[in-house]
Amino acid sequence: MTVSTLQVTGTRGEVHPLMQSRVDTEFYQSAYARARNVVVSRYGPLVRVPGTLARGRPKTAGGAVRMLPFEFSESQTYELEFGEGYIRFWSPAGQVFDNGNPYEVASPYDAEDLVTLHAVQSGDKLYLFSASADMYELSRAGETNWTLSRYEARDGPYRDLNTSATTLKLSDYASLTPTMTDNSTPSGTVTSQEAAVGGFPSWHVFDKNQSTTAYWPYTEGWVEYQLPGSTQRVSDAYALTSAVSAVGGRVENTPSAWVIEGSNDGTNWTVLDTQTAQYSWYEGERRFYQMSNKQAFNRYRLRFWANNGPPPGENYTGFSELAFNVAADDQTPLTLTASGTTGINDDTGFNADDVGRSVRILASDGRWRWLEIVGYTSPTVVSVRLHGHALPDLSSISSWALGVFKTGSGPRTGVIYEDRLVLAGSTADPVGLWFSVSGAYDLFRQSQPLVADDGFSARLTGGTLDAIKWLAESGQLLAGTASVLRSVGARGTQSALAHDNVKQRAETHVGASDAQPEIVENVVLFIDRMKKKLFEAAFSYEADGYLAREVSTLNGHLFSSGVEQIVFVDAPHKVLVVRRSDGKLVFFAYDREQRIAGGTLVDLGGFVEDVSVLRGEGYPQLWLVVRRERPGGTEKFIEVLAGYHEETRCNCIDEDDAEQEIPVYGACSYVYDDTPTTGLTGLDALKGVEVGVWADGRDIGDATVAMDGTLVLPHDTTASRISVGERRDFYLESLRLTNFGQQDGAGLGRKVRVVKARVDLFESAGVRAGSVLAQYPLWRDDDVEVDPGDPTPLVTGMIAMPVEDSFQNSAVFVITGNSMYPATIRAVSLDVEGEP
Repeated sequence: MTVSTLQVTGTRGEVHPLMQSRVDTEFYQSAYARARNVVVSRYGPLVRVPGTLARGRPKTAGGAVRMLPFEFSESQTYELEFGEGYIRFWSPAGQVFDNGNPYEVASPYDAEDLVTLHAVQSGDKLYLFSASADMYELSRAGETNWTLSRYEARDGPYRDLNTSATTLKLSDYASLTPTMTDNSTPSGTVTSQEAAVGGFPSWHVFDKNQSTTAYWPYTEGWVEYQLPGSTQRVSDAYALTSAVSAVGGRVENTPSAWVIEGSNDGTNWTVLDTQTAQYSWYEGERRFYQMSNKQAFNRYRLRFWANNGPPPGENYTGFSELAFNVAADDQTPLTLTASGTTGINDDTGFNADDVGRSVRILASDGRWRWLEIVGYTSPTVVSVRLHGHALPDLSSISSWALGVFKTGSGPRTGVIYEDRLVLAGSTADPVGLWFSVSGAYDLFRQSQPLVADDGFSARLTGGTLDAIKWLAESGQLLAGTASVLRSVGARGTQSALAHDNVKQRAETHVGASDAQPEIVENVVLFIDRMKKKLFEAAFSYEADGYLAREVSTLNGHLFSSGVEQIVFVDAPHKVLVVRRSDGKLVFFAYDREQRIAGGTLVDLGGFVEDVSVLRGEGYPQLWLVVRRERPGGTEKFIEVLAGYHEETRCNCIDEDDAEQEIPVYGACSYVYDDTPTTGLTGLDALKGVEVGVWADGRDIGDATVAMDGTLVLPHDTTASRISVGERRDFYLESLRLTNFGQQDGAGLGRKVRVVKARVDLFESAGVRAGSVLAQYPLWRDDDVEVDPGDPTPLVTGMIAMPVEDSFQNSAVFVITGNSMYPATIRAVSLDVEGEP
């Protein structure tokens, strides 16, 4: 008795050998025992994976190479080649050159750093992270104008406040003015609109003594400080202090409206800041003001025109201090001296790696300021620049905190979340999270008092505290560790994440590997800590949290050799490209909407060291670094996966006149599309290699590329459209039929064989099919005879064929091919018969 079965689409890909007897499951008719060099398309059928196009060679053949995408806009995209000590640049059109040489930027990364190198992009800047190196930022000003610099965080983030007895002392105030003892001593000149009230001279506002006051007998006036000679300095902040012992015992005399002005000639003044309605002063109150000034001036003055409204007869205006700072970038570095080494770098004191580090200090006026370490002298002495406001005095400071990051401290990873740059994991705090100021990715300022957009920090808590390996944005901020997936976010959906509105919790106890995750819609795809399973983490309203489910169960054997990297290509097919430890790839089709999830093995004939996806105009490009064996030894190439075959398009009336796109189904291929020729030159990546040749619509056989990179087309062929590359087989093997006939009848357990097959193809050629014993070319009964010199037609439709099979094969059917043509398998129907 003959029975027809249907192998529907292959949407489950190649299933695990231990699942290949599960005839009781729905996937059995949509899976294969083997599926090699094909991919599950977004529509369901299996499509042959195209070959790769050779783009060039990396700078070094022996060292580690990583590729990272840079996507400023659709028309401005680059692949960045990171090698040991350098960065080179590639565009979709080819390598970027400068004056005839590959454009290159020096980098600090070695082979170990490149293993975990990844990036977060913001506009024209890439933030670069590695588990074993400091954070850097790469900025683009033009195609051959890139700058790599160490990331420097401003004003934090900070470690816990010092609790030791160690104090810090600064050598100077970072003030625009010295401590004045009269109008011109020790340096510079103090002037005002007219002489101040007797006994309360105007220079008192610059004597750094809060107990002395200057008074003017009017509600309008000004006071000015001129730097010595032609000296010019930049000031970007100032503080005003009201009188402590005011005339008549009142502080209403304090100015309430004023401007700050700068000048270099005493005649032309630039307004730097304006304040009005500055009311309700108390005695000795100091108020702080910022200016956006970047210009250096020789003179600075405060010009006031109103005060806080004293009663008639007390029409004085006065205050005790006007403290202009010198902007940090314009300062002569100050000396910071610690009273000891306790509390500094595990009690060892300062070291050279602290250069660039932030230090937060609380001065005697109750104001937090921050220092930037710019030089190292000894374990207790460093050079610093003071940011913010000039110091009120030079007393010792007991409340201070060191910045989290210094040379060699990380961070390990980061992400942009709710317009904040979030950094995670330092050497001292591997579970720490630090959130930048909203919209300012290098600033971690904390205001006085705190405001909603201030920077803040958090730490993963509870359970096993493994280092944060990656961060991902999916509604909440997800942190992957070796033991758990934790979420961090705002407490409520109506409020933004802020210092006073943050919560965290463990979502699922599935550990993660170092491989960076991929976000597909709102689902996070990640590799488990054993590097052998693929999980999806998605929010569940029923669970009110994230659930992690393995999606690689059916195809688990494809992941068993270990996974190093995953990237997602979203068009024309939705495919997660998985780079295995053995240099092969798994193409895991993933489309939740279409209920497609299936993996297939892709072998490109070499060892794939890295993969990267570059998006821009047209479909995304999959870039690869591939190590290949060549006659002269092992060589390394940068390659791009060629385009998938799509439905033939033409602008002609007769579709028979449609011209095929040049197919690329060889590895490390080259394409020629120009005037007719009998041979090719410049095949640098194929020297000494036997290649398959497609020419003007036909696979014309094999030829060997000469060691000078030239190729003569076989059979004295002349062609204008040519594709050459290393042939790659594709292979499909159906699941065996374990039962035949009635489950309770004589047919139970009988051996079966295939006697006839029907294969539904779409625009395919060069396909062979049959049993495991023998495969033959698929052909149609109604095919017309084609002239050998004409292009090979691509066949669409159901093709029936007899099959030579044995009862020992359990009705296993095979489809294969290695020609230079596309192949799409829509469905397979088998007629089988049981053993007599």
